[in-house]
Amino acid sequence: MPHERDETMAKARTFTATKKSGEVVTVTTKLSDSEAIEILGGIAQTTETFDSKCAFEIHKLRHGFRCNEKMVAWGFISAERKSNPVTREGVALSPIILSMVRERKPLRIPVGAGVVKVSKAGPGSKHAGSYILNNDEPFGSPRAVFYGFATPEGVFTPARGATPEVVEAVTKTS
Repeated sequence: MPHERDETMAKARTFTATKKSGEVVTVTTKLSDSEAIEILGGIAQTTETFDSKCAFEIHKLRHGFRCNEKMVAWGFISAERKSNPVTREGVALSPIILSMVRERKPLRIPVGAGVVKVSKAGPGSKHAGSYILNNDEPFGSPRAVFYGFATPEGVFTPARGATPEVVEAVTKTS
């Protein structure tokens, strides 16, 4: 019969996951299973998000049930990033852009021959509650380019599609 793991002596654990691009992401954390679940928003959320799915897999691990090890790894990676925002790679969004997105004004920033669209991520998104920066093409379109995402606090994390021009346009202070 499955049993709950003793978390009173949380040791550092290392989790490794591979992005679709093939990049390997590794995190060493001292977060307990319970702490990671709480940081991810718990398992009793009304909308299913990537974080809630990861939290549920960690919950299954905690209670000794079979779980998806990749989702557990991504859950701890996400929880560690959220619990230690200073360790996140990223730069601050421009104050002008940040104030516009907080006021929920539609935002399209001209960059070179294209445009950067800033919109709030939906509840089913991997970055739910954050701001998505893309090239205004529909999700799934072969012409769609994902430039990155920004937390509600304004920390912009560039993605592979972010060119230096895009990063400069969304982070300049004047």
